[in-house]
Amino acid sequence: MREGVGKALRRAFGQEDLIKKLEPRKAGVSRLMNPKRRRIFSHLLRSPCSHLRLMSRELDIPTQTLKWHLAELQKAGILDSVPVGNRKCFFVPARIEREDVPALSHLSDEMSRKIVSLLVSRGPLSLKGIFTSLKTYYQAVQHRLKRLEEAGLIRSDKRGRKRTYEVSSELVGLRDRYMEKKTETSSELRKVLDEDGLSPEIVKTLTRSTVYMIDTGTGREEIELFLDPLAVLKG
Repeated sequence: MREGVGKALRRAFGQEDLIKKLEPRKAGVSRLMNPKRRRIFSHLLRSPCSHLRLMSRELDIPTQTLKWHLAELQKAGILDSVPVGNRKCFFVPARIEREDVPALSHLSDEMSRKIVSLLVSRGPLSLKGIFTSLKTYYQAVQHRLKRLEEAGLIRSDKRGRKRTYEVSSELVGLRDRYMEKKTETSSELRKVLDEDGLSPEIVKTLTRSTVYMIDTGTGREEIELFLDPLAVLKG
């Protein structure tokens, strides 16, 4: 029987043995090659400890679809979850310590992050100073300030009729603790991408994050791995 043209050419160019040694990727091994799952993963790097409904709203992914993708990512060990009150909060265990999830869950929505960011850069501020600076309304800020204070992330001081708010020493300590182990965190996050088959290559290293170029299976794209849970906050 005559050998095929392709086989004859490989033999002629000495590539036959090389092709035999290549092991094709097993189907379904890489979870993060799915674009929706990459979006979820990236979102939880920027907004750690988010819950299902908040992510569904911010990512514009239906809750049932999101549930399925979250389950796949948890099955792979890329994500984990912790119950906080009556909600389940999701996080990347290579980046966030499990015991910090309840506190950080209070920073998962954009307005809370804006409040803390403002207090980091301009605090202490009064309630009026906060909602006017953020160009929002009283009700959008008041209940969030209460939750953030109960979580120990901010503190208030009342002098006469005036109450002012500022970030707490606990929040500063939390940030410092994560920044002290940023090299370890960067290594763990790179390992997650590498084991999932995305072949990460460092593009640039910033103070609180590392940018990688990854292989998505259909092309190349950048992904930013935040090392500081407050990296999206200025200050």
